[in-house]
Amino acid sequence: MGLMRILLLSCKKAAAMIDRRGVAGLNGVQRVQLWVHLSICQGCKSFEHQSDAIDRILEHERDVDPGPRTAHLEERIIDALK
Repeated sequence: MGLMRILLLSCKKAAAMIDRRGVAGLNGVQRVQLWVHLSICQGCKSFEHQSDAIDRILEHERDVDPGPRTAHLEERIIDALK
């Protein structure tokens, strides 16, 4: 009973671990707890896939050139409005 209590997580805790895993990492016990939870919970497995997809999109956006600076355009618009 004690081992099961240690291994089983709530979905709320599992979601927090999924989010934390990419930022700060998890220790060995936490990795096992999350693995056990994800092996039996399809909802959290879906959340994990969605979270991973969002992380990949954000990584891609960070690496993409933001495009031309718009300060000169903003100045032209402000001058035109005066």
